[in-house]
Amino acid sequence: MSLEVARARANEFLAQANAGESPVIALERAAAGGLSVEALSARFLEDYARSKNLRSAGKYEQAIATHILPQLGEVSVDALDREQIRSLIRQVRVPRPRLDTKRGRAHGGIEAARRALGVLRLMVGWAIEERLVNREDNPASRMERHLPKKRKADRVLSIDEVRAVWRAADSGFAFDNHARLMLLTGCRAGELARARWPWVDLNQALLSIPASEYKTNRPHVVPLVPEAVAILENSFKGGKGDYVLSTTGARSRFAASPSFIRRACRVRS
Repeated sequence: MSLEVARARANEFLAQANAGESPVIALERAAAGGLSVEALSARFLEDYARSKNLRSAGKYEQAIATHILPQLGEVSVDALDREQIRSLIRQVRVPRPRLDTKRGRAHGGIEAARRALGVLRLMVGWAIEERLVNREDNPASRMERHLPKKRKADRVLSIDEVRAVWRAADSGFAFDNHARLMLLTGCRAGELARARWPWVDLNQALLSIPASEYKTNRPHVVPLVPEAVAILENSFKGGKGDYVLSTTGARSRFAASPSFIRRACRVRS
């Protein structure tokens, strides 16, 4: 090319770089016909989900490998359209036999389709923000209308069930305190299983769950009623670790078992 054309091309590259887009990535994308969904998913998992140590990274990876890549892996992200996403939803929402387990559980279903759609929407949105693709619209946006409206969970324990769980949690083992603290605090099983003593202020009667351990990625403070404080005071034994509930001298977290609650609720005695 002539010197004049070379200068013009250099100015294009400088403009791309100043706009936050790598000229090298842009050239590679153009040569390959655009970034594929498979290539995007690899970068998304590595540069976003894993680099930020997201607790949901495993779920993202499972949805991508199980549902998104088999349907859309070879599709260019710039060419991805809403009809292809509708087809993905139709395919995933139909449960099919799982071939890699002895339990006979199925792949797919409505919630699996909802999760796959959410991961795809997040991936494409991230690619647009990072200028990895040329498009500015996200074809996965507002596609939830093709799925049944999600029902809010409204199952709560009755007073009789609460009494049954409380009485059943009287064997002296760690899961007793776990079950009773769930009843007294309203915390999730995993939040209490991961709880550490630095989170607990017995004088102020507070349990402070850090942002990294709470689902909204924001700190969450739980007031402790006197019965909960008493349980925590009795469970503190000065082990070698700092886990509140543990069967290994506070060195490792407690293995939460929601099945204990379900069994206790069936007792009703």
